Amino acid sequence: MSQYMNDKIFTVEYDSEQECVEIHLDENGTAELMRVLQECRESASNEHVHLFTPSWGGNMLTETKQNEGAESKLINHLKIIYWKE
Repeated sequence: MSQYMNDKIFTVEYDSEQECVEIHLDENGTAELMRVLQECRESASNEHVHLFTPSWGGNMLTETKQNEGAESKLINHLKIIYWKE
């Protein structure tokens, strides 16, 4: 994978009240996600990538909650799976 940016917002949270997954991004976080997706797309075969917060041994996802709602839970591991046709 590419060099990861340190100054970004790329946080994944689960809002159990709304029953939805939220991806919080700023400009750098958006660029990071787009790079990961492009690398998967350009791979020769099916591809998957695991993204982790620092407390889970990674540096791709940030771990400061953006949705301060009581029902929001930080997600420490995001697995993206790209299927080739």
